[in-house]
Amino acid sequence: MFVGYTSKMSRLLSVFVIAICAIQKSDYTIFICAHKDFFGEYPNNRNLVLMHSYKNPRDYGLRTLDVSNDDFIKNHDMCYSECARIYYLWKHPDVITTEYIGICHYRRYFDFLFKKDADTILNNIFKINDIIIPKKEHFNGLNNYEEFCIDHNKTVIDTCDYILKENYPDYYDSWLKFKNSKEAYYKNMFIMRKNDFMKYCNFLFDIVDKISDVINAHNDSDTPIFVKNEVLRGNYPSIKDENDISKIKYQSRLHGFLFERLSSLYFEHNFHGRIHEEKIINTETIIEKSKIKIQKSKYIIGFLCFIFLIFISVLIVMKKKKK
Repeated sequence: MFVGYTSKMSRLLSVFVIAICAIQKSDYTIFICAHKDFFGEYPNNRNLVLMHSYKNPRDYGLRTLDVSNDDFIKNHDMCYSECARIYYLWKHPDVITTEYIGICHYRRYFDFLFKKDADTILNNIFKINDIIIPKKEHFNGLNNYEEFCIDHNKTVIDTCDYILKENYPDYYDSWLKFKNSKEAYYKNMFIMRKNDFMKYCNFLFDIVDKISDVINAHNDSDTPIFVKNEVLRGNYPSIKDENDISKIKYQSRLHGFLFERLSSLYFEHNFHGRIHEEKIINTETIIEKSKIKIQKSKYIIGFLCFIFLIFISVLIVMKKKKK
């Protein structure tokens, strides 16, 4: 009881801090989904809130929302990935104290958030658009249905087809268009109005729940079992061995992968013509590029030092010969 009480007090305190900052600044909050400490660059923007699902995060100078004690996140952290945090916000709407809500990852951010006039940019975008999402991506010339069958699982995408046709017939034509398209919105990142966010979550979590019931994969315990069984049936082309732990774990992020496809469907169906696509900055890529540059610099410096030593040695030998 005491743990539950302190958890509730912690959430209320977070809500209070977020609300006070919202009054002082533009009316939007960007929640950074983090399951571990990170060391990459992140925007210097007071509208960011670190939503951490682990204990004792390092100090980033950001407001924080501790969700490490949430039961849903504990039991769905792997299979839902960042969508477990989206679920938390959906079920705790009091945490969202601003008109606009955004989701970023600890290593991926919308480009404009790094700019000093980010607030002005966002306000201008929403004068003519209803949502900000990452730019569309495509994979090797495959359509979205083919890509999911090859990279993930045919049973799941076919079940999704059935659920949409039976429960959301108004979306089915848009779904067929999505399946045949060769591009989609990935990464489970967005910025939208709070009321639009709630509608979006109502739609997506209902479908994902129905799919989970059909395939009997609901959480971090039974989803890996489903994946292993599907590997044995030959329905995971990317996995040759059901005992390949790393690949089983990756494919167990099943609900997160579904969320990306269903989000793309929802955005196109409901916001078509009012979508702003924004460049994404991957801070881990920046770190890797920096490491490569440093490594190259070391090689160049080492090579120049080697040439210099040879040059000095030649000079010494020539000097001795003259004597």
